[in-house]
Amino acid sequence: MSNGLESLDWADMTKRLTIYSRDRSGVSWEIAEEIAQEAITRFLDPAYAGAWDEDDVSEKDVMKQLGSTVNGIIQNRRRTKSLTHVVSADPLDPLTALSKRTNPGGQDELEVRELGKRALALLLEELTDEDLLQNIVLQEWWQVSKPADQARNLDVPVAKIYKARRELKDYYDGVRARLREEGIDG
Repeated sequence: MSNGLESLDWADMTKRLTIYSRDRSGVSWEIAEEIAQEAITRFLDPAYAGAWDEDDVSEKDVMKQLGSTVNGIIQNRRRTKSLTHVVSADPLDPLTALSKRTNPGGQDELEVRELGKRALALLLEELTDEDLLQNIVLQEWWQVSKPADQARNLDVPVAKIYKARRELKDYYDGVRARLREEGIDG
C-alpha cells in the first residue's frame, strides 16, 4: 500500500484541521474551514510547499505541517484584520466603549466606527512588543471575551489572562489621552 499524499484521508484531516483552527483562533466554523482550506491549498501548492517526498509521507507529518501553516495564517489574519476590521456597534465591545467614552454623544454610527478603528490602531501600536496583550485585544475583537476562552485559545493559564487584562487598562487610558491630543475629546 502506498504512503503517498493520495492515500491520506483528506476529508478527515480537513475536519480535524478546521477544529484546530477554530480552537486556536476563536472564529466561527465557516472561517475556520476557510483557514483549513487555505492551509491545505498552500501545502499542495509547489510555490509554498517544502521538500515533500510525495510517495512517502505520513498523515502525522502532514498534519504537523498543516497545523504550523494554520498558525501562520491565523497570525497573518490577526495582523491584517487589526488594521482593517470595522468596530462593531456592540456597546460591550471594549474599543467601541473606549471610543464612546472618549468622544461621547452626537456621532453617527460611521463616526463611532471610524473612531473605533483609530483607537484600535493606536492601541495595537502601543502594544507592539506585548504579544499576549495584543492577542487578548484581538480575541475581544473577535468577540471572544471570556478569560477562560481566551486562555484556551491562546494556550496560556487563565491567571495570565486576568493579569494581562489589568495591564490593558493603562494602555486604554493612554489611547484615550492620544485621541484627546488629536482633538477627539467630545
